[in-house]
Amino acid sequence: MTGTDIIKRYDSMNDYVIGNWMNLWQECADWSMPTNDNVNQIRIAGQEKPPQRLIDSCIEANFNFGSGFFSHMFPPNTVWAKFRHPMPDMMAKSSVANYFEEVSRIIHQVLIGSNFSQEEFQSLLCMGCFGTNVMSIEEDDKNVVKFRNFVVNKVRCAENYQGNVDTVAREFELTPRQAVQQFGKDNLEEKGLDRIVVDAQHSKETKYSFIHYVCPREDYDVNKKDGKNKPFASIYVCREGDVIVKEGGFDYNPYKVARFVTGNDEVYGRSPMSMKLAAARRGNVIYRSMILSAEQHANPQWLVPDDDSVKGLSSRASAVIKYRATNPNGKPERLAPNGDPGIALEMYQLHDDEIKRMFFNHLFQPLEDYRNMTAFEVNERMTSDLMALAPF
Repeated sequence: MTGTDIIKRYDSMNDYVIGNWMNLWQECADWSMPTNDNVNQIRIAGQEKPPQRLIDSCIEANFNFGSGFFSHMFPPNTVWAKFRHPMPDMMAKSSVANYFEEVSRIIHQVLIGSNFSQEEFQSLLCMGCFGTNVMSIEEDDKNVVKFRNFVVNKVRCAENYQGNVDTVAREFELTPRQAVQQFGKDNLEEKGLDRIVVDAQHSKETKYSFIHYVCPREDYDVNKKDGKNKPFASIYVCREGDVIVKEGGFDYNPYKVARFVTGNDEVYGRSPMSMKLAAARRGNVIYRSMILSAEQHANPQWLVPDDDSVKGLSSRASAVIKYRATNPNGKPERLAPNGDPGIALEMYQLHDDEIKRMFFNHLFQPLEDYRNMTAFEVNERMTSDLMALAPF
């Protein structure tokens, strides 16, 4: 495959996403993950975000979703991944069992010493918001292994005939200095990308677009161990000149793609946020009316005559309001508010609870909720919670 072929494949995968998926991800990010709300709109670093969202229920629910699942699945003080021999008879031998227990502990320490916790938590936030998360796993000279979470708006996926994601393409940008660091000065010059090297020498911040394409190799020599004869191809292409900058391979797909739930004939996942957009929109409107109603109760409107006999009308403390004393009906008075903030609050709480249930927040109850329960009630609650988690 040439660089042009890779770019055409990426653009073809991109056509599937542009439109409905991008709009859906954008709205989901607006509600529950505003730090990554530049899906189909341009955000300048440090730019103040418009206050279109009045409620933060979805943000809180998503963070509870991420922290709850992380603490249940990856407790840092527990070896949560145990390695075993596939044959029960072998595991029955104490020497074999001790060996696998030691291996499990060593790998656990490696994960704790890496950036796994940080990136996995970000990945769970993406799962709750977008329904699809993408995590890369590669070797690292310093910490043995390194992880990195990628937001789905720049990642394109393709499935094999079994419905499993086996092809991942990611578009990203690098400054000239970053490109030289990753691909090497001599390599860039050899590929005809002298402009990037020159820009790096002049400390320019112009960004260049690259594509990382990973897919299964159909033809390779299993007896060779070089990168170009690995089961998965890894190809970096620069859009500047449509040339392949680096080609290698992996024994496994370094991109791990997880999807919350998938619809019929859909490649990308549906998230809890995507299924509660209507509740979030309604809750936002209810919250706005609740604020207006509360403001009217705290600062009611004024009733004044229409003959300009009232001057200096103000709601400020110690304000002097003048009116014509000879007109007994000309004295200004407050208009009694007739709204009921309590109803709005009740409706808002119903929507708030509905959103949090969709994010499974009710499964991750604080310890205080169990203190007034009997041992039997605690056991029943935890059993039902684990059964609810079983499908995932």
